[in-house]
Amino acid sequence: MNFIRTARRDRGRAGAALLVVIGLIAIVWYMVAANTTHTTTITVCGKERVAVKNSGEYRIYAAEGTYVMADSLFGTVRYDTADAYAKVKPKTTYDVVYKGWRIPFFSSFPNLLELKESATQHPEACANFG
Repeated sequence: MNFIRTARRDRGRAGAALLVVIGLIAIVWYMVAANTTHTTTITVCGKERVAVKNSGEYRIYAAEGTYVMADSLFGTVRYDTADAYAKVKPKTTYDVVYKGWRIPFFSSFPNLLELKESATQHPEACANFG
């Protein structure tokens, strides 16, 4: 009987340890994803301010996906989001730098850090948008 109790207790500890390891891996993976920068070209099809929890979020809807513009104090410091967002023009193509990935489970979107109007414009990319 003692052997059975010990075996069950050991399996419970092993299961808990496995959950902790999986949780730590998920946290590290998310932190890496949130702080990896990428460069690409997007065509902005629309934009809006969306109420999220007790504040708002500036969303950019592009032919290539949805992005956000948010102030950031960690990694890349950004504090002028509202001004940068006001300058974004729909049906305009931009060369952008962003960090993070789209993770639907966490309702997270890539954060646009830099936008520069592209020399090549593709407003037709928004023809089927919406």
